[in-house]
Amino acid sequence: DILTVAGTNLGTLKRMKNVELRCRVDATETATSYLHDDLVTCVTPPRGEGFVHVEFTVNGETVQSESRSRYPKADGYQYIAAGKIESIFPVYGEVGGGAMIDIRGEDLKPSYRCRVGEIAMGAHFISSTLVKCEAPAHYEDGVTVDVSNPNGVFNQFSDVEFQYAPRASVESIHPRMGNSQGGTVMTVSGRNFASTNALRCRVGTVETSGVWRGSHQVECVSPAMQPSPPNSRRGHPVQISSNQKDFTPSDVK
Repeated sequence: DILTVAGTNLGTLKRMKNVELRCRVDATETATSYLHDDLVTCVTPPRGEGFVHVEFTVNGETVQSESRSRYPKADGYQYIAAGKIESIFPVYGEVGGGAMIDIRGEDLKPSYRCRVGEIAMGAHFISSTLVKCEAPAHYEDGVTVDVSNPNGVFNQFSDVEFQYAPRASVESIHPRMGNSQGGTVMTVSGRNFASTNALRCRVGTVETSGVWRGSHQVECVSPAMQPSPPNSRRGHPVQISSNQKDFTPSDVK
């Protein structure tokens, strides 16, 4: 991480010849970069969790106590374990965005932000192993999902990927009637059905697994349900989901 350190008399040291100002994090020295006369940055060295002592050195020597009134003073800094992503759910979402992504991992903190592709946003902290983020709109593509460090900075891209797909829709089903005990194989026709293990069918309020037959066709097996009244034209809506969360509109029965 980059540590920003403010102090006094930094500009004086900057203008002095043969004087090198460095940061010392416990026993490790790192180079400084001036932002302006009273502000520098230092790269923090690797450490385990916990507090460390941060101070300046001039030409490799710690500023002595009698000089502390003229030169920058020491301060403390806390190392926090970097969060690690292990998995996300769902792994598919519509290009219009809106899917709530469950990010599971280790050492997740309330101050973390998440990034889907190139877009960063606030995360909904649930626990040290779970945060939730809402997928933004994006064109059809696979993008990485990342969490920041506790300061909101993203250091690298992960290898965990979220796939954007066009919005699916159901156009017709066949047959449109079946036994109330279930077991009828229905062919659901439509658009943009994704080939994924998370493919689901929903008949009324009951969900079943779906079998992908192509981007325009999915097979579903009807669940057992109460029979409709005689001469009733009311049916149960049939919907398809590529991620077990977001289903197609329920206007086809």
